[in-house]
Amino acid sequence: PDEVASFETDLRPGAFERVVDRLLASPRFGERMAQDWLDAARYADSNGYQVDRDRDMWAWRDWVIGAFNRNLPFDQFTVEQLAGDLLPNPTFDQRVATGFHRNHMINEEGGIIAEEFLAEYCADRVETTATVWLGLTFNCARCHDHKHDPVTQRDFYSLLAFFHNVPEQGVGNYGAHYRRSSPPFLKLPSPEIEAQLDRLQADLVARTNQLAVAESRLLAELDAWERTGRAGLPEPPAEVLAALNKPSATRDAAETQRVREYRLKSDANRETLVREVADLRKRIQDTEHSIPVTLVMAEMDSPRPTHVLKRGAYDRPGDPVTAATPAFLPPFPSGLSRNRLGLARWLVDPAHPLTARVTVNRFWQAFFGEGLVRTPGDFGTLGETPTHPELLDWLAREFMESGWDVKRLVRLMVTSATYRQDSRCPPALMAVDPENRWLARGPRFRLSAEAIRDQALAVSGLLVSPLGGPSVRPYHPPGLYEQVVAGSSADTYVPD
Repeated sequence: PDEVASFETDLRPGAFERVVDRLLASPRFGERMAQDWLDAARYADSNGYQVDRDRDMWAWRDWVIGAFNRNLPFDQFTVEQLAGDLLPNPTFDQRVATGFHRNHMINEEGGIIAEEFLAEYCADRVETTATVWLGLTFNCARCHDHKHDPVTQRDFYSLLAFFHNVPEQGVGNYGAHYRRSSPPFLKLPSPEIEAQLDRLQADLVARTNQLAVAESRLLAELDAWERTGRAGLPEPPAEVLAALNKPSATRDAAETQRVREYRLKSDANRETLVREVADLRKRIQDTEHSIPVTLVMAEMDSPRPTHVLKRGAYDRPGDPVTAATPAFLPPFPSGLSRNRLGLARWLVDPAHPLTARVTVNRFWQAFFGEGLVRTPGDFGTLGETPTHPELLDWLAREFMESGWDVKRLVRLMVTSATYRQDSRCPPALMAVDPENRWLARGPRFRLSAEAIRDQALAVSGLLVSPLGGPSVRPYHPPGLYEQVVAGSSADTYVPD
């Protein structure tokens, strides 16, 4: 209310633009823009499928919010998410950015075929890339040539070859901690936990050295110990007793080993050290598992072979293919590497006809309720044609020529006379344009579910403002989570 009152009483020229600039500079801008991007990127905090265990992906989510807030140019935003790990001397954040293509579902169920789900993950990356950057329904070409658009099945698997070199197994390891089940991943910086680990490691080294000294002493005194008659010890097992009753020189290797192990285990001080070492190792493992990770992309040293899959079936390989872009789009530049980095640079090449158009259409949809093309994921022949094709072209060109400046594009849209129109609609206008396709009035549409929730929290004083960190665990019906993750005792849901 204070912000609204301040605006209404600001009679100086440029009052509206000052509000826009203040909102663009707000950290909430990144949160709002990330909301749509995370939907397009199929973001989730769990793996999906039957064994729907947790996953750590919030570091990638935070990277997206930060990228929008610092106005990272959209071409670089694209390159870092598709291939940040392949950049020269990539930074930690650039590697985190590659989590975009680890947001797909991951199967940890027992008995599944790893090769089948590796094919699923790679196909998901093709479909998502085509939808987000090209506005095309590539999934239609997974089993056969596209029935309507000029996308062949060979195009699909040639594009898939760019994503087929990630060192993943196809099936998550349900027996491992969820933070170790689906490599490749990066450990996130955790100074306090790492300091605790250093202390535990130092304690482990000290106890291990003490144990080694104790065992060396016990074995060095083994003959003397045998001569004393082993007083005070319980009767050893029969196999050990038989070995002890023989002169040491006549024992075979197995008997000698039994005697040595019995002597070590019979010493109370040594057994205390053994328990302390085991406890420290368990504490170190638990502490290591408490360090958050984030799933990332990586490249194998030797690329996997890629084939066209007949009818899309993982076990029916057909003709071999190499990494290539769709034949009907501009050719892949000869100077680019045939890997994800080359693909990303091809997508944001100024000569590319789709990426900028698809992107500005998504941003238009965010602020006007629907895009100039009402099918944002389908610019193909079955998608709707743009209502204002020249405007779409002009915005795309402005976007690229500005250096892919997202905040400039948003400011251009929301300071326009079109956006600033009154949303009230006279009956006569409603009769000729009920859906406001011709933009004769201001946009009016429902708040998203996330915004409604934030409004409720804000008016009740419960909205938590700090950015970043692990996702919140809201209320769940008791027992639901445990049932979904197949009852693993290590996975118990505790609401925040």
